Amino acid sequence: RDAGGWRGADQHQGELLDAGERASGEVEAAVLRQDDEAIWQAERLLAQKPPDCQGAEEKYREVLDEEPDSVSAMHGLAALVRDYHGDLRHAEKLFRAILDESPYDIVSLSDLGDLLKASGKLEESKQMHQRWKRVRERLKDLEEEAF
Repeated sequence: RDAGGWRGADQHQGELLDAGERASGEVEAAVLRQDDEAIWQAERLLAQKPPDCQGAEEKYREVLDEEPDSVSAMHGLAALVRDYHGDLRHAEKLFRAILDESPYDIVSLSDLGDLLKASGKLEESKQMHQRWKRVRERLKDLEEEAF
């Protein structure tokens, strides 16, 4: 082919790739919206009187099936198994998974520190709370620098 023919084919291929990327991004955004909706539904189920723990747990697990590293779903599930089922061991595992994914998650650092204390793991609890304080102070410093 002549240079113009190849250039035209390259342009067409580029347009197809752009369209594919846009479609992929739209699918990803739709999945995120579905995950957010499922997490919202789980929270609503827990707010009912009496709370629908089984329904909420199903919603959190539905999100985690689609997105295993969803910090929001893991946190919701961790709080559910801790607060409604009293399963501190499972909650601890979930909080640690959150911190593997998001090491500076202030809420999870604090929650894990409190859970460790309630579990009698006082030294680990102390270390987790110290880590929480360091992260909190660093975030305050960054916030002040930004303004």
